[in-house]
Amino acid sequence: MRSPQSGLLSALMLATTLIGCSTIEPKPGPTLARLTQLPTQQLTPPPSPLPETDSGVAASSASQPGLESTGAKVLPEAGSGAPRVQFNLHVFGLSYHPDRAGIRASHLDNEFNAGLGLNYELGSDARGATSVEAGVFKDSGRNWAKFAGVGYQFKFGERWRLGADLLAIQSETYNHGRSFVAPVPHLTYDFGPVKLNAIYVPRLAPYNHFAVFGIYLTLPLKQW
Repeated sequence: MRSPQSGLLSALMLATTLIGCSTIEPKPGPTLARLTQLPTQQLTPPPSPLPETDSGVAASSASQPGLESTGAKVLPEAGSGAPRVQFNLHVFGLSYHPDRAGIRASHLDNEFNAGLGLNYELGSDARGATSVEAGVFKDSGRNWAKFAGVGYQFKFGERWRLGADLLAIQSETYNHGRSFVAPVPHLTYDFGPVKLNAIYVPRLAPYNHFAVFGIYLTLPLKQW
């Protein structure tokens, strides 16, 4: 038979064995506690990079809605004060000599002065116009007169011009056939499509023995 002491000893040993074999659950550490307390957040992917143009610059505003390019071209505005250049054709012309008896006696009574001339208008503005010109016409003595020169006319309103031409003239009728230079007063009325011109050549001996009035037309050829 076993003694009471050996039974008690056996009970103590069994209790010790049961205590040593028992499972102890670990307590959550501080790091695990913080992670469990954080709210769950949804991660969004970063925006995709914008496409680059040929020059390497990102097309940001052009690719956004509402900022579309219209493709309209800006044309340079024409300057309102730009000088005007124009070619004109002179169609001569008729004349009148106040000294009727003198021209008949001198056989200088031709008053149908057919001929043509070219006028190149260098510039025109609100104040006046500058031009150069040259041409030929049948003069009072029925000879071909050649001329070339430069002129300036002041503008009065939209229609009238008044000025003078400084012309070099050569004809067998005047100055014994030798060339000379003379100022010629010049009045113009602008009809729009054509211009009506009137000139006055005073008596100036020995170059011109009889004063004369003349009229002719000017037609536009080209303008830019």
